[in-house]
Amino acid sequence: MLPGETTVHAGRRGELRSGRLELCARQYRTPARGLLTTLLLLSLSSSAGAQSGSPAVAQGQREEIKFIGVFQDEDTTKADERLARFLAQKANLKFQKQTMPYGAVIRKFAEWDQSKNEGSYLARITPYAYVAAQMLGAQFDLLGIYKSAATHLTTYHAYFVVSKNSIAEAFWQPGLSPSPPTLDTLERYLKQSSKPGLFIYHDRFSTSSYFLPSLYFRAHHIFAMSQAAGGNLIPIRVERFPGGSSASLVKEVAAERANLAAVWDGTKKKFDKGGPSEKEGEQVYFIEIPTPLPNDLLVCSQWLNQQDKEAIRQAIRGDPLAGREAGQEYKDDFESWVNINDVPDTTLEALAKLRQSAREHTAPVTVKILKTSTPEYLDAARQAVRLSGTEFVLYDEDLHKRVDVTWKLEATHDGALVLTSSIEGSELEPQVFPISFIDKDDLPKRIADLMRSRMRRIRYIWPYEEKYPAVLRDFDFTPDNDDVTVQRISWMDPESNEYEQDTPFRTRIVKPDFNKLQLKDESQFPKNPDGSLNFEPMSNVAYRVILVREPRPGRIWAAMPYVFIGLFVIAAAGVGIDLLRKRPPPKGFYQTYQAMVEKYHRPWREGEIEESDVVWYDPAQMDQFVKDLRRQGRLMDLVRSGGLDFSLGPIPIKLSILMKIFDGIFRTRLKLPPELMESSEVGIVAALDNLIKFLAGTRRLSPFIGFPEQPVEGSRLPEKPLEWEALNDVASRHFRRLGISQKPVDASLRRDSPALSAVVSSHFHGILKKGRRDASFFRQTWKIEEIEENGRRYRLTHAEDLGGELRLATQEGPVTRVVVEFKIPVEPRLRDSLPGEEVDAWLLGRINQRSGSNGDGIYSLALQFKPIALLKVRDDAQR
Repeated sequence: MLPGETTVHAGRRGELRSGRLELCARQYRTPARGLLTTLLLLSLSSSAGAQSGSPAVAQGQREEIKFIGVFQDEDTTKADERLARFLAQKANLKFQKQTMPYGAVIRKFAEWDQSKNEGSYLARITPYAYVAAQMLGAQFDLLGIYKSAATHLTTYHAYFVVSKNSIAEAFWQPGLSPSPPTLDTLERYLKQSSKPGLFIYHDRFSTSSYFLPSLYFRAHHIFAMSQAAGGNLIPIRVERFPGGSSASLVKEVAAERANLAAVWDGTKKKFDKGGPSEKEGEQVYFIEIPTPLPNDLLVCSQWLNQQDKEAIRQAIRGDPLAGREAGQEYKDDFESWVNINDVPDTTLEALAKLRQSAREHTAPVTVKILKTSTPEYLDAARQAVRLSGTEFVLYDEDLHKRVDVTWKLEATHDGALVLTSSIEGSELEPQVFPISFIDKDDLPKRIADLMRSRMRRIRYIWPYEEKYPAVLRDFDFTPDNDDVTVQRISWMDPESNEYEQDTPFRTRIVKPDFNKLQLKDESQFPKNPDGSLNFEPMSNVAYRVILVREPRPGRIWAAMPYVFIGLFVIAAAGVGIDLLRKRPPPKGFYQTYQAMVEKYHRPWREGEIEESDVVWYDPAQMDQFVKDLRRQGRLMDLVRSGGLDFSLGPIPIKLSILMKIFDGIFRTRLKLPPELMESSEVGIVAALDNLIKFLAGTRRLSPFIGFPEQPVEGSRLPEKPLEWEALNDVASRHFRRLGISQKPVDASLRRDSPALSAVVSSHFHGILKKGRRDASFFRQTWKIEEIEENGRRYRLTHAEDLGGELRLATQEGPVTRVVVEFKIPVEPRLRDSLPGEEVDAWLLGRINQRSGSNGDGIYSLALQFKPIALLKVRDDAQR
């Protein structure tokens, strides 16, 4: 046990958990030719018995949970101990108590390694430490928030503290009664001071003492500088005061040993009239920062047992005082705890706004495009910068003082374009990109794709980390080269992009992950006397990092271009032959069903999705699905990206250019699917449109299309499920071939036929298996129900009686009813889109869970989907 740790014990509890029986099935299918043979052979298919998935496990000794608190003062530490004792008793848990400083807590949560058996944790954490840990990749769930004894609310405000004497000397004449200063008064006070004022704080990760003031300072061009750097910047001095609490900051300002500090409501209350420090409070002004902030939060690791999470929530809800005894006086600010599901919307909004403010906002990168003899190229390049959705902005000589990137455009003899991109002051060799295009409308898209996929990008060191230099990731790539260039710059005027730059130096990426790129610590980075990094977030000094994106093909690819040239010729010949021949009509059952599914999705391949078509979406699920598809990889994707470009002696072989020319000529004519893009690259609507067109165009959509309520194009009203309609179509075509009928007829297939039922059951079981792997996209009328499950959520369901029996290897009996459902969080914008009790909409998602139930002799199959997006029914998608 570490020094300062205590252990809170609770009684042991044995608990028996019964495992749920999960039904699974095996289907054996035999191919057949002709209707009669197909029906007879497939009728021999049978289902194997299902076995339960997980046995009951008895729980003995409960897991010891680490209870971590952020150290602020002794009163807060005692409140943490009281909360731990309360939860240990009420929730029957066992804790190991530990107190850590802000920075250590954030780093510990971000680097917590469950694979090393570090166990689970419960923590009381301050709001900015919470969002900072999230940005670095911490995985925790939010359980509760405390109500303040100072404000009786779950939110609070921060206040600037300024000495009455110092601000009076600057603004008011002797003998006059001054009015309380405002934020505007404070800005003028700092600007008119003869020397930079001193701002003190107690910790960089304190929300009220440091983070919120830093946002105000940056928004009003106030930076930590020893003297004015020119332009319209206001200099201040920033120092950490080692007092350990925000109350000590107020006393320093009252004694005029500092000009400025920032505290919160709980500290301010101590210095108000009647408070224990009323005398010092009379010497200062408190100026409120209007942004509300959430109080400290109670979080736990995502992998903590679900039962323990619920026990903690219920303990807080049942006894919110959390161990506070009536009539006893407490010095801390923790009046009570509130279950996170019961807090007002204003509190969650304050937390969301803090999360948005804490994000590392990308600084604009100015691009100057040199004039060229071909005006169309210049206009296309300017349009590409505007359309790319990146940090690049066009250089405006009337606004910007410096150029970050310079582009030079040159036409080649064959009508193509060569773009040369140089990052000014970086000492890196320019990037040269040959670009082929169809016409002037196609060129901006080509350049924009190039910016997103291959051009060097500029980001900045996150200044709050003191252990190692890191770049927070807001981009979807890992640099192709471990070497990066770092350059120290001093901002003179951020709005006009005016800065001074130092000599760049090189370092390496030593540990990339999904949330950040950790860089090697170099001597050129600023250091404290103890060797820790000394980045100052309030300073005008920043360190920009140039991320190099230059592919380095391995040796194995050297022979691939020669192979590809031969395959390219064969593929081109195959395309020509395929264009000359007409696709034959479907023959067998499986081909007929697939043809119906393709007709069902055809309107979405041909039409464009508008923003008004999207009812709801999950950008994280959609982007992860796109990444999974990209990781599967295709040879054509590698060729398009230039991965197979090589030189044959002095002759460069640019297969990527050939592929792009092929795309330009044949993409529209052959209706080839678009490239996959993530929402951060092109926006939610465009990314969703590309994804659906790609899945439909490459036949990667699951054949499960629910239970159509409208006829598929070219067919009558479908049977439930669609397999019966496919069988009817096969039989009808055979009747016409035999001369029995001259037009499509209803074959009136009997659903109680064992052979036909086996065919339908086997196929239906197969498409359910594919639905767990591939995305399904289908239209249904959904019943809407609002439920409480990890917050307010909508549950959308559709139940369908099959009109017959399907045997899916169940123990209870044949399936006669199927229920399809999914859940989405309640969001304000959904109130208008889902106003009633039913909605007719298209669902894009994957089958997440499959279960069954037996009631009144009717066995139902429940299919739970993990939704990606929900779309409206459009005029061009009615069929």
